Amino acid sequence: MLPSIVQENLDEYLTLTREEKDRLIKELEEYRTTRATGRRISTKSKINDATSTIRTIENEVHVVFYSLFSVIDLDTIFNFR
Repeated sequence: MLPSIVQENLDEYLTLTREEKDRLIKELEEYRTTRATGRRISTKSKINDATSTIRTIENEVHVVFYSLFSVIDLDTIFNFR
């Protein structure tokens, strides 16, 4: 995928001035910094992050509970038999 992106944009890249390249590098560095710290600009991005975090926590809780229930024999504990 990356080689095709490079190939598709090579001509445009070669026509960039040094100032344009420096600006693009600065923008990329700022983007990486924001992604690393988790800071988001838009409310939608913040909501998406929160939703994703909650979904991940829910999945982990389910895994823990199912693991516990598979180890514990509830019939024996509650005398169902």
